[in-house]
Amino acid sequence: MTKRSEGAARALPRRCVSIGLATRRVAARWVHGVLAGSLVVLVGVALSAPAVGAAGATSSPVRVGSAPAIPPGGMVVGRAPGGTRVPVEVALAVPHPGALARFVTAVSTPGSPDYHHYLARGSFGPRFGPSAGTLAAVRTWLRAAGLAVGATAPDRLTVTASGTVTEVERAFGVAESTVRLPSGRVALLASAAPAVPVSLAPAVAGVVGLTTTVRPAPAFTTARRLPGGGGRSTAGSPMGPSADVGSPRPALAAPTACSAAAELAQATGADTPAGFAQAYAFDALYGEGRVGHGVTIGLEELEQYNASDVAEYESCFGLSVPVTDVNVDGGAPPVGQSGEAALDIEDVAGLAPGASIVVYSAPASSSGSLDDLQAMVDDDQAQVLSTSWGVCDPGLVGGVATTENVLLEQAAAQGQTFVAAAGDSGAEGCYQSNQASADTALAVDDPADQPFALGVGGTTLPSPSDPGGQTVWNNSEGAGGGGVSQDFPMPTWQAGPGVVSSLSSGTPCSASPGEYAYCREVPDVSAAADPSVGGYLEYFEGQWDVVGGTSGAAPLWAALVADVDQGCGAPVGFANPALYAAAAGSDAAATFTDVTSGNNNPMAYTGTSDAQGSGGALYPATVGYDMASGLGTPIASGIAAALQPSGGCPSVTGLSAPSGTARGGDAVTISGSDLVAGGMPTVRFGSATATVTAASATSVTVVTPATLTLGPVEVTVSTANGTSPPVPQSAYTYLGPSYDLVASDGGIFTFGNAQFHGSMGGYPLNKPIVGMAAVPGGGGYWEVASDGGIFSFGDAQFYGSMGGHPLNQPIVGMAAVPGGGGYWEVASDGGIFSFGDAQFYGSMGGHPLNKPIVGMAAVPGGGGYWEVASDGGIFSFGDAQFYGSMGGHPLNKPIVGMAAVPGGGGYWEVASDGGIFSFGDAQFYGSMGGHPLNQPIVGMAAVPDGGGYWEVASDGGIFSFGDALFSGSMGGHLLNKPIVGMTEITPAGLNLT
Repeated sequence: MTKRSEGAARALPRRCVSIGLATRRVAARWVHGVLAGSLVVLVGVALSAPAVGAAGATSSPVRVGSAPAIPPGGMVVGRAPGGTRVPVEVALAVPHPGALARFVTAVSTPGSPDYHHYLARGSFGPRFGPSAGTLAAVRTWLRAAGLAVGATAPDRLTVTASGTVTEVERAFGVAESTVRLPSGRVALLASAAPAVPVSLAPAVAGVVGLTTTVRPAPAFTTARRLPGGGGRSTAGSPMGPSADVGSPRPALAAPTACSAAAELAQATGADTPAGFAQAYAFDALYGEGRVGHGVTIGLEELEQYNASDVAEYESCFGLSVPVTDVNVDGGAPPVGQSGEAALDIEDVAGLAPGASIVVYSAPASSSGSLDDLQAMVDDDQAQVLSTSWGVCDPGLVGGVATTENVLLEQAAAQGQTFVAAAGDSGAEGCYQSNQASADTALAVDDPADQPFALGVGGTTLPSPSDPGGQTVWNNSEGAGGGGVSQDFPMPTWQAGPGVVSSLSSGTPCSASPGEYAYCREVPDVSAAADPSVGGYLEYFEGQWDVVGGTSGAAPLWAALVADVDQGCGAPVGFANPALYAAAAGSDAAATFTDVTSGNNNPMAYTGTSDAQGSGGALYPATVGYDMASGLGTPIASGIAAALQPSGGCPSVTGLSAPSGTARGGDAVTISGSDLVAGGMPTVRFGSATATVTAASATSVTVVTPATLTLGPVEVTVSTANGTSPPVPQSAYTYLGPSYDLVASDGGIFTFGNAQFHGSMGGYPLNKPIVGMAAVPGGGGYWEVASDGGIFSFGDAQFYGSMGGHPLNQPIVGMAAVPGGGGYWEVASDGGIFSFGDAQFYGSMGGHPLNKPIVGMAAVPGGGGYWEVASDGGIFSFGDAQFYGSMGGHPLNKPIVGMAAVPGGGGYWEVASDGGIFSFGDAQFYGSMGGHPLNQPIVGMAAVPDGGGYWEVASDGGIFSFGDALFSGSMGGHLLNKPIVGMTEITPAGLNLT
């Protein structure tokens, strides 16, 4: 990453450790950005080896690799204190590398029968890792050498150990010195390459931790910031629509910047996520609903970040991308932030706003970086991995490189895509402007040159509307990395127009003669990296910055792969073979924007005028592939076509109706992309399968299935290539009668389609609440207290109450006028009090009663009502008809409430033991009578169609019968006060006929 400044020299954070495929030649040149932490020494043997027995550890030791060099400007201080604790890791080789290579080739090559048939999580170690015998032998050797042996990695590729300096010197046959570096830091330096038993040499790839002289030190130019600091400001429009029932669901688009970010972008010419989405055709994917939903991106970071910075960035752009932290080896130290981690997170969030991010944080050391990568791969929870940290090839020593190479091969076998920044020093990867001995020799960065990495170079993007005007990034701010690897031969998949040219070479990596007698070339692809033209917006340390570098380009590509992965049954995985095949095919122009102007010989950056003696600039952009821009920059729609299986992966962008009845049978058309592949799709509403009546690539019409529960469900479309992930646009709400519960303290609990409009819970009450009633349509409700006080919420209007008036007996319930314009209160002596347009039709007040009144119900037309007593006696008034009662009949438990049939032709009574008694045309659908209850029943409510009812207990338990749907309950939950009643809620506009 490079931060922009006026006329300042470019600086670059790059990642530290990396891995090679073959034995490395140790170079005298030093590492740009400086390689972190521990030195790894490679055992000079073939990777393939049989298991070694424990007895082998007693054989003579051999030196492996080369002795580490003192870094330029370093000074040996003296012997390291013997008691200093030194952690080490023994890196192990895979016993059958050929088998692993064949497997990765098969799952990564389009057209292969095993294409995308990846390893299951956790199966790499048992299938390809060292044997149990080898692990036991290595652990026995380390323990016998006097070291404390720690964990073996899940993939079986490393074994940790530790000891004092004295113990480590004896175990590995080295002398440990302390070295003072130019920065003032004191580090360990081993006097020689480590020694291991000769019989274990075939199984050991290296030892990490004996030398700690190098560390990544990203350096940046001063950021260009918004004058006045650019603090918090109004958030932009969110990436996605409201989830409210019935609300419109617009097509997705790139997130909109808030005023502070937009102002800085306008003032500096920086690009927002919307600009990059336009330049690289992310907009086409967004229009298809592809924003990375259901995909996880893992970021390798060697520094911490401020969560508040990321939160402000997301707030500005209306994002809600979840970010999870995983600390490896204790995590990165809490000091020394450069802004790299913040850029990576924010870059990904802005371009894959539906994805999830996992940040793997480790100390900035070679062992920390290796362990960070190992955790990312072994966890196997992220489909896309990205790193913006690196080191130039000549600065690497074996062991770490070999292990990292196997880790990336493991990632490919598991279906993980690994994206790496190619560096900001152009063709001179080791050059570092802040070192007196800056190295201008040709070199590339690792891990971008790893055979299983997608290396990303840098371009200058003059305008998002003109991606064809891009040139290779090369100015005083830096240059896109690229060139010929010194460690890896050219993979077989690296083929196509321009790959092999007069600048190709097999010399640096000692490539074997044959068809691919060349070295690996980087970058593979590229994207905008120039901070002085365009640049990325970053919120860091409370400020808006404009930054650049290939550490912005790499996360851009990671976000693109995540967007492409959405909805696919198998992720993209190792993308390079498919990308090179696409670039060589007939659709190349629809897949990549070929960058044909500029070069990455960083003359402006290094202040030199040489061209490496080539007679021309290294490396020039050309038609087709070149080592300055790779295959080119992405055209997202073409990239998706190249990386997804034939027919694409399904994505849903909208539904013709966002809701429907719970009984099903409604016609709904689902819009999206790639909705048909390999036959008719399967459409599910939640877990229920819908009937498909018509289907095309962009729409599917179904008949909705019935449901037993109310509320939102996710609509998914499954084809032979995968299943569309849940997105806001695919939410469908099943509507139907549901209910509210009320507690004696006034607390309200809503279920199904019922909405919460407020409550008296937590407020002081003169008397306890005894019941409630709802406004038609569910827009509000009333609570009534035993002193007759009325509390109204939502669009329920207050029409008066008995609160503060003398009562002969307490109020025990209420009922609402069907139109919602008034209500009645009923007292235990049968007195009726009417308010609003509720009419008084008579009451039992002043008449003798065998038992007290416990509730009431209104006639649907509002022209009358019934009162019910605890002995089951029914008293009817107005046009309410008497259909019978339990009065005079023996009861096991007293009646506690009643409900009326919607047409007024009958009613039910409910007893405290859950017994139901039906009269008139009210049908019996079952009851809790005779069943054990945790708490007594306190009330009931009926479904508007008369086909069922609910009972509610004082603990909030709900029991549903007939066509009454269960939508949840408070049963089993802690309540401040007991439930005293319930009311039915029918959503406005719901047609139950």
